[in-house]
Amino acid sequence: MRKIFSSLRSRLLLLVVLAAAPAFGLLVYTASEQRLAATENAKQESLQLARDAVRTYSALVSETRQYLSQLAQRPEVDITRPASCSALLASELVKNGRFTAIGATDRDGYVLCTARPAKLTTYIGDRTHFLRTIKTRDFSIGDYQIGRVTGKANIGFAFPNFDPQGNLQGVVFATLDLKWLNEFLNETNKTSGLVLSVIDHEGAVLGRSIEAEKWIGKTIPQYPLFKTVMSQRGETTVEAAGIDGIDRLFAFAPLLNSGDAPAYISVGISQKEAYAKVTRTFVVQLILLGCITFLVLAIAWFGGDLFILLQVRTLIGLTKRIASGERGVRAGGPGTPQRRLEPPGSGAADRRAHRRCPGAADSPGHGHEPRRGDAGLRQAARGDDRRGTPARR
Repeated sequence: MRKIFSSLRSRLLLLVVLAAAPAFGLLVYTASEQRLAATENAKQESLQLARDAVRTYSALVSETRQYLSQLAQRPEVDITRPASCSALLASELVKNGRFTAIGATDRDGYVLCTARPAKLTTYIGDRTHFLRTIKTRDFSIGDYQIGRVTGKANIGFAFPNFDPQGNLQGVVFATLDLKWLNEFLNETNKTSGLVLSVIDHEGAVLGRSIEAEKWIGKTIPQYPLFKTVMSQRGETTVEAAGIDGIDRLFAFAPLLNSGDAPAYISVGISQKEAYAKVTRTFVVQLILLGCITFLVLAIAWFGGDLFILLQVRTLIGLTKRIASGERGVRAGGPGTPQRRLEPPGSGAADRRAHRRCPGAADSPGHGHEPRRGDAGLRQAARGDDRRGTPARR
């Protein structure tokens, strides 16, 4: 290591690198701050989308309540005349494609009138929406469930059905599938990198905007993500791996009026999408800073050789020639006056000193005071005797 940084050029390059290091540190710090800001923005965006999805769901519930209320008042919906009732409900199902089933039951829960005739009588007496309507004699919402006829995830709605005398004869019901999730996602124009899911309180996946066939019906209670959601029991955001193993920024919101067992809608944004802009900006800035640093290093390499190392080598060479006793050495770089360098004792100043004082020739070196002659000493002694002071030697 010492050998590497022993040369002047290596030290000059090291100085450039050290000068650029704070800029790289600042770039990394800025990128980390932007990443944190992007994380928070993505979480808030996911939470806002989840809230919007809940509002969309609430609007569908209100529309379904109004629809079932009007349907129950129609005289054709009479379980004592199942053929004409079923024909009416079949035409209603065509008009309302968001529903997967429309029907009417007796008080025991047997479906006697349906838009999708089946060979066997369907029983929904154990469904939440049926039980709640029979008990309250009012509109009710069931839990998200897997339909026994369709095999698809849906949520049931029920409204009491009274006969002309005002007696409760059963309920009219409709089931809503999760196509509204995809419709909502398409309306947001933010389908890239987004995953919407509906999960019930037991961790069962009831709906998913992508790979629905793979995940619907599966339970995920062991996933840390689901445990975090159930511990919050409300709106929350979390950064974790999804059930497909992809890291995402999730937002969860409970579906209002979804029955006794709450369901949650989740909106997940992939971290790759969330950090795409920050990562792209960081890479561009890093490349630019790297190019600038490389350019400065190149200038230091070639410019240092021209303006510094060349002068230093010249000076070292002159020093060696002077030390060896060479006369007539000239110093100075290009564009500077050339000056003769001579060894001590051989310059013009030494020759002038020798003419003024011949004894300087015997002096041991340049710059020493020449010795006085004998005549000068005797004259100085006579002057001292006249003044009565001893002569200095």
